[in-house]
Amino acid sequence: MPIVKVCPGLLLSLIFAFGIGAWNASAEEEAWEKIPTTEVRLQNYKQFATPGMYDPDLAKVYTLPADGKPLDLDLPHEGKGKDDKPRPALQAVLKGGSIWVDMDGDGKAGSNEVGRADNPDGIGPFIWECSYQDGTTGSYAFRFMPMGEEGKFKFVRQFARLAKIAGKNVLFFDDNGNGRYDDIGKDAVMQEGKPATFLGHQIIVDGKLFEIVVPPACQTIQVRPAKVETGKVDMFNSFKQPMKADNLRIQTVIIQSKDASFSFDQQNPQADVPVGAYDIVFALIERNQESVIMRKGERTSFAVEANKAATPTWGSPIKMTYSCDSDGRRIIVNKPAFHGASGEEYIFGDLRKITLVTYVMIIDKDPRSGVETLRQPPIEAKFEILKSGEVKPAFFERLRTAEYAVTIDVKSGILGPITERQHVSFVYKPN
Repeated sequence: MPIVKVCPGLLLSLIFAFGIGAWNASAEEEAWEKIPTTEVRLQNYKQFATPGMYDPDLAKVYTLPADGKPLDLDLPHEGKGKDDKPRPALQAVLKGGSIWVDMDGDGKAGSNEVGRADNPDGIGPFIWECSYQDGTTGSYAFRFMPMGEEGKFKFVRQFARLAKIAGKNVLFFDDNGNGRYDDIGKDAVMQEGKPATFLGHQIIVDGKLFEIVVPPACQTIQVRPAKVETGKVDMFNSFKQPMKADNLRIQTVIIQSKDASFSFDQQNPQADVPVGAYDIVFALIERNQESVIMRKGERTSFAVEANKAATPTWGSPIKMTYSCDSDGRRIIVNKPAFHGASGEEYIFGDLRKITLVTYVMIIDKDPRSGVETLRQPPIEAKFEILKSGEVKPAFFERLRTAEYAVTIDVKSGILGPITERQHVSFVYKPN
């Protein structure tokens, strides 16, 4: 194999150049800043509008056994206790109309460990010391909210953690109720004066982009300036409000990439975010006593390019869809679904706050002209809405074999009036 000779001067130059280049590269890497956080006790669990407090798919729900059997709350309990034994799991018991949470593990119901299960304001708060795999610990407060069904409770956080980043107050929430603050895309973060978003690897504070690391206990976070290409997103340029109302408020609308999530509202409609692929994943819209959440759909993806503005489409027109079934004696109308301009899904927080009516009419068809008319009066039925928010189908009974027009009418102060009709051939089949 031939030996390649290199001039000593050239070799020294190469080493020097490589060393300088390496030094410059490391110099450009900003050091992480460690920022301590402080505990914030919330006045109520909806004091801050975060996704986990509204989206049923993000909420943590427990069904406590009616027989008084303890249920593991699945909160972090790594390591050993003062007795040098593994820390036991935190458990809750439903018995005699009360919930007992054995906070100190002594097997006895202390006065601060018990609450009435039917309290509409919730049971708690209970304060427990979580411990994590990295050796850290942290106080954790939670509450059980009755969901209107026996033994079924929504688990909600009562604490947040506060950090000062770039001179601004930033709150961190365990939004999915598992006792940890580090769940990317599930836990929440909010800068003062800005709408809430999901936790990610990046965050915008005071218009500046930072990388961020949040540990499970969130006692100390780490941040440093992020150096990436960015493009602008304007979330309201192509948004069409379904219902014109002065007091309608969009609390937050969130876009998400594989690394981070960013939020917008009417006061903060634009932001510079890293280039890449995004999806519209969540929005919270409120008006008077009514609330609607929005979740991503089939066409809510969009791209952000460097030095360009993206204007994703969402909102009106709102389309309603539903299905009808038959058991031979009844027409069964199932709960409707609502989708917007890009296929995004809209879900009512409480269907009892809107008008939701379904009715059927027989379709008469002239055999000569083929003209169809709807025979009056309509037969009306109601959807049964449970306290938990679940909706049971509506039923039309005592019908005869005929062609029917099945209609659902919705009147909402947020999504507006929506009507949808479909034809159903019903063949009566006696038992």
